[in-house]
Amino acid sequence: MYQRQVLHAAQTEASQRRDAPGAARAARRSDQVSLSTEARDLQRLMRQVAELPEGGEERIAFLRQQVESGDYRVDAAELAQRMAAEGLL
Repeated sequence: MYQRQVLHAAQTEASQRRDAPGAARAARRSDQVSLSTEARDLQRLMRQVAELPEGGEERIAFLRQQVESGDYRVDAAELAQRMAAEGLL
């Protein structure tokens, strides 16, 4: 009697282990993620920020000093061209 119970338990466990990978694959196939437009935009911006070169602090300090002193000038035509090239217009 005891041997039959052990054998049955072992067969049940083996059957469950054999079926588990298929069930896991089925679950993975049905998992889906849907990102909002805002989330996709945020991901794109995060990638762009990550690609920025290091050492920008010096450039920012220089530009801040120029703005504060009134010496900072913007070439509107060049700015418009760059914005168009980046798809911002």
